[in-house]
Amino acid sequence: MEKYVINCAGEKVPVSGKLFENRCSVGNLEDFIEANKQHIVTNILNLNVVPKIFIVMPIYHSGDNFLKSLKSICSQKWSDPTNVEIMLYINEPIGEKQSPTKRSIDCAKNFIQQHKGNDSYPTINYTYEQLSSGLAEVYQRGFVSIVARIQKIILQKEFADKKEKEQAIDEKLNNTIFSIVDDDLIFPDSNSLSSALETTKAGESITTGEIEITEVKTAYPQWDKLLVEIMNLYFKFKNEQGTATLTPRGIAIKDLFHQPPVKIGADYADQIWFASGASDKKRNIVKALTTLEDEEYPSNAKMTACLSRFLETGEDDNCLAIFSAIRDYYETSCSCKSYIYNINDIDKLLNALKTRNHTEIGKLLSEMLSLG
Repeated sequence: MEKYVINCAGEKVPVSGKLFENRCSVGNLEDFIEANKQHIVTNILNLNVVPKIFIVMPIYHSGDNFLKSLKSICSQKWSDPTNVEIMLYINEPIGEKQSPTKRSIDCAKNFIQQHKGNDSYPTINYTYEQLSSGLAEVYQRGFVSIVARIQKIILQKEFADKKEKEQAIDEKLNNTIFSIVDDDLIFPDSNSLSSALETTKAGESITTGEIEITEVKTAYPQWDKLLVEIMNLYFKFKNEQGTATLTPRGIAIKDLFHQPPVKIGADYADQIWFASGASDKKRNIVKALTTLEDEEYPSNAKMTACLSRFLETGEDDNCLAIFSAIRDYYETSCSCKSYIYNINDIDKLLNALKTRNHTEIGKLLSEMLSLG
């Protein structure tokens, strides 16, 4: 049976086959590095410790706004903060360095300096790059670079024999957790992220987010409060179906190592890549708060902007396709599962949205959100 994941747009995307598993652990690691060497980031490679939890925070045109999320991560109750590394991955398109980026770099440097040597905080580092393909490249380059660091550190050690070397590689790939945390997430529970990532296990479990939208900002502010409820309901549908793979994300390096690389340039490439490794694994759920503002690349924020335009103007009703896709999933899912929502609920929502009537939509959303 073909495996697939559901991306942010509600589309089914097939999961490809495994790579880098035809040789021993030493050879597989060599093959991986050779195939991905163009994605190695020197600033990440050159550090000399492999943490148990490696968190990448992509930062794009954030100014100092990312600090709220960074502080929320650092204030988690880590069992041993020295086993956690946060890589602030500041990035922007190729061209002249922009003012928000300069501000992010300055803030990152200052924060790192302030907490340097503080063992009650995770280790914090930063890197800056100009990238042509944005978030997908951050995922690919961050992941490849920590794997390259593992190889570098393994090569620096002496082993009694090849078997011992293979065991050392397997131990690192199995027990190092790769995590992505967006730069606009806040964790209301100070133990949620730390507990989830520290209990994520190779081949068994992954960490993923259960997001609550607290604010939406679009070109049509009169719809923004309703869009908060629309998107929160959409996430409830996906959470119920087990198809949501929102950040914060966490997975053992071993479970992504054999997957095809991020399809840089493809829509929702980061989600599809992570979901391919997360398939069939128990989910450690982390509740997080965030806001949505319009973005240029395919994302929940861009999808929200499309919905706001439809609600205001009636243009581009294809935006409703995300709910049609959710409806299809309910229709084809196993009848043995017990769901809060059903096809009739999706039909009611679609019909209400098509009226573009603020009052009617708001009333239905209140009813449906109260169920979950």
